[in-house]
Amino acid sequence: WIQCAVAGTNIVAALVLVEAANDHNTAPALVVAYTAAYAVGALLSSIVLRRRLGGLALRGTVRFLVRLAIAVAVSTALAALVLVALAPLPDPTGAEGLGLSLVELALIGGVDVITLLVLARVMRIREITDVVSVVTGRLRR
Repeated sequence: WIQCAVAGTNIVAALVLVEAANDHNTAPALVVAYTAAYAVGALLSSIVLRRRLGGLALRGTVRFLVRLAIAVAVSTALAALVLVALAPLPDPTGAEGLGLSLVELALIGGVDVITLLVLARVMRIREITDVVSVVTGRLRR
């Protein structure tokens, strides 16, 4: 039944948000709908698991989520500053426009990801640093 709640939330949120969005904001509206749906799923799953297992280590989970939210907010803010800084650039069309878009993607995405990874290390967000260690370990082979 949890998956039904997730799907229902996704459908309702998508219909409401996309209806309110313009063409440019349709994809972000769908991202928000998807996020809302999985937040509902996480909440319901936590409630069910807490009842079945007799409790969960919520204090540690909340601390992780707060640190993650801070790191994501900072990295996203820096990426947004890069986007604003790049806004005055001309918007060419064709192959030149594609090349410029790829450079913008690399710059904005690079700032976002690198900032997040640095903050994860500084803030000791082990869930991120452990995954990075596994990936980089496999790439070294």
